[in-house]
Amino acid sequence: MKKSTFLFPAAVLLAGAFSPYPLSSEPAEVKTGVYIVSLDNFNYGGNSFSATFWVWGFSVSEKEKKIYTDGLEFISADSVQKDVEGFLPSDDGCLVQQKYKAEMQHTWNMRNYPFIKDTLSVYMENLSDASAFRFIPDTEQSGISDRYTNSEWNVDGFSITAPEYTYNTNYGDRRRSSEGNVYSRLKVDIAISKKSPWITFFKLTASVYLFFLLSLLPFCMKPGTDSRLSIPCATLFAVVSNQNIVDSIVPASSAITLLDSIHSLTQITIICIIAVLIVTNNLQVQHILADKERSRRYDHTALVVLPLLYAAVNLMLLRGCL
Repeated sequence: MKKSTFLFPAAVLLAGAFSPYPLSSEPAEVKTGVYIVSLDNFNYGGNSFSATFWVWGFSVSEKEKKIYTDGLEFISADSVQKDVEGFLPSDDGCLVQQKYKAEMQHTWNMRNYPFIKDTLSVYMENLSDASAFRFIPDTEQSGISDRYTNSEWNVDGFSITAPEYTYNTNYGDRRRSSEGNVYSRLKVDIAISKKSPWITFFKLTASVYLFFLLSLLPFCMKPGTDSRLSIPCATLFAVVSNQNIVDSIVPASSAITLLDSIHSLTQITIICIIAVLIVTNNLQVQHILADKERSRRYDHTALVVLPLLYAAVNLMLLRGCL
C-alpha cells in the first residue's frame, strides 16, 4: 500500500515533465502581428467594409500553436475567408502565417460629411479566455502596406493593441464565477479621413449659397416691385430641390447631417426674407411718408443683419465639424 502511494505522485510528475503540453497555470502567450494589404468595399448603407490582411503568430510550444490556430476568432465579422496558411518551424518555436479576406461590421458616421474622420477596427479573440491564452502585439512588424491607396480616403494612422475584454456571461461554465469571462483581444485600428473635404463641400453647397445671395436682391429693389416676392420664393423652391439632389448623392444617415443643417438654415433665412418683404411692401402701400421711410429702414437693416446671422451660424456649424 505504501509503495503504490509513492508511485502515483511520481507518475504524475513524470507525465508532466515529458508531456508535450506541460501542466502550467501560466497562459499561453503568442506574439501576434497584423499587416493590412487593402481596405475596400466601403458600404455606407450596409455599415461594413472589406479588409485583406496577413496575421502571424509566433509560439514557443506545440500547445501554444494548437491553441492559437484552433481558436482564432474575428469579432464583428460578417464573413471571413482564409486564403493562405503556412508554418515556419524553428529551434525556438513555430511561426504561423495566415492571410484573410474579411467583411467587417462598421457603423459609418456621416453626420459631418464631407469632413469625416473615422477609425476602422479589426478585432480578434481566441476561444480560450485570458487565463489560458493572451495576445502579445507585434508592434514593430505590424502596419499597413505602403502600396495601398484609396481614391476617397486618406490613411492617417495605424495601431495594434491587446486589451482585455470582459463578457457579462460565463457561457454556462460552472467552473467559473457568474461574473463573466475575461478574454485577451487583439485590436487593430486604422485611422482614416476624407480626401479633399473642402472641394467636396463647396461642390455640394455652392448652389445653396448662390440661391441665398439671389434672395437678397429684392432689398436692393424699389418697394412695390412685383419681383420682390417672386425672387425669394423661387430661390426657396430651388434650395428644397437642391437638398433632394444632395440627399441622393451623399450616403444616407439617420442623424441630422451638416448638409441638412445648412439647407434648413438657408430655407429658414429665406422665409424670414419673404416675411420682411411682405411687411415693407405693406408699409409702402399706406402712402404715409413715415411708413415709407420705415419700410426703407427695415429693408436696409434686413440686408445687413440677415446675411451676418446666416454667415455666423454657418461658421458655427463648420467649426463643430472640424
